[in-house]
Amino acid sequence: RFRIYPRLSLLRHSCAADGEFQYDGQTGMGTLSARTSVNPQWWIGSWMLEDESLFWKGANVRSAALQKAGLLTQECCCPRCHGSDAVRAIKCPGCTDYQKRLKAAKLLMLMSSSAVLMATFVGWGRVTLDHVNLKQQGEVHRNGKLKRWRCTVCDFNASDVAVDGYIKIEMQLSEDLADLSAIPTDKLGEWLSVVGSRLGMQHWLCPALCMEIYRRHTVDSQGAKTFTFTAALAGLRVGEWFLSRKLSKPPQSVIDEVADMMINTLEFIQGRLVGIRDLRVVYLRAHDMIRNLMESFDKRLLDRLRPFSGAAQNIKRRCAFCHKFLQEDIQLPDCAEDISATDEGIVPLYCVHCMTLCYCDMGCQMSDWKRHRHYCIPMEADFLSTKLSSILLGSDS
Repeated sequence: RFRIYPRLSLLRHSCAADGEFQYDGQTGMGTLSARTSVNPQWWIGSWMLEDESLFWKGANVRSAALQKAGLLTQECCCPRCHGSDAVRAIKCPGCTDYQKRLKAAKLLMLMSSSAVLMATFVGWGRVTLDHVNLKQQGEVHRNGKLKRWRCTVCDFNASDVAVDGYIKIEMQLSEDLADLSAIPTDKLGEWLSVVGSRLGMQHWLCPALCMEIYRRHTVDSQGAKTFTFTAALAGLRVGEWFLSRKLSKPPQSVIDEVADMMINTLEFIQGRLVGIRDLRVVYLRAHDMIRNLMESFDKRLLDRLRPFSGAAQNIKRRCAFCHKFLQEDIQLPDCAEDISATDEGIVPLYCVHCMTLCYCDMGCQMSDWKRHRHYCIPMEADFLSTKLSSILLGSDS
């Protein structure tokens, strides 16, 4: 805690919101409390914008708001804005171009049966085999200090001029979605698809649309509180986005809003665990994601997860088919290899696809597969996958 003295201290704005300022009108003194761990010689500042939702939006949007409020006369140069802007993430054109060329090369190889020709075709261009993870689509983040766009997977590194097309698309979409309250409810999903196809699902416009979808589907036409599977899917996507961006501790109002959203979503899914559809995998995945998110925000929020953690442990300790208690010394397999050949009665069996549900023997696993296969979510799938959407949104349709 640092005492701020009148006329002798200068409190600056920080987009990282690493300080909280409280003013005492009686003494005329202020107190600045650090909200996160502070390194030596670190620039400590406080969030000064009235709209705290700007915290999870792009650096260009925050700088424009600061200049409009008269707090700055130029772009913000706080440590967060001078670093990599993870919330302004655009799908990498280099990775996209490489994947297209890879598909064409495979087709060409099948037609010509020439491995040398395939390698020559794939290696042509900006991105090479040594710099690309074929299973992952890269994101391009802008570094505010260097004013360069860099990919998180490949070696794509370009200036603002090189990605001018994406910047124009971003500006146009930001203008079209400036007032989300004016967009009809049935059009929000279409806009989400448009943003995802043009910029990528990790851009901050996507969680903004998901939050609006969540608000629309938690209140009916008469103003009464309700909750739907569409709201649950939107809430899970918002939580996963915040977790993947690895942001600093947000302002308290943002923490409260996101935490309430996560708890309401988890409570809704828990109330529908017993039914025709099997939501156990969705519930366990959601619980683990929300637990990590709450821990990154504030560990005190984990107290709100205790009732849901007990239900999650109860699912993990029982056989997914016969519901008998499993052995206490169960250990998750190190790799997702085929464990169908494991001897019955020696060690419980995990589903090799989701690695979430466990069975006491091969008989229970085979008996439950007729039902579980429709609700089994691959281990590498996230909350943006079509499999999860079909499981949750099948009820609303």
